[in-house]
Amino acid sequence: MSAVTRDKGVAICVAQAIAVAVIDGASIRGEECSVAKALKMVRPNLRIILLEERERVSNIPEGIDAVVRLGATEQLLRTIEELLNPGQAQSRAAG
Repeated sequence: MSAVTRDKGVAICVAQAIAVAVIDGASIRGEECSVAKALKMVRPNLRIILLEERERVSNIPEGIDAVVRLGATEQLLRTIEELLNPGQAQSRAAG
């Protein structure tokens, strides 16, 4: 499912049972916090991943649970798994 605006994203969160939202940082530059806050208002437990051209190690916007570099598909999948199943992803990788 995809949304082009913050309002459409919130509408999807209200209408659908989703566990993770992936946000394209380039499309909402400067509005990361407001988008995350709006989504978390309707789904407080929603996990939000921000896709960025370069990975941030600090200054992660409020409400964002993780930042993944744009195009890093494997890392995105691992991050989703870690957010949905804390602790289990690491034990599977080790086993």
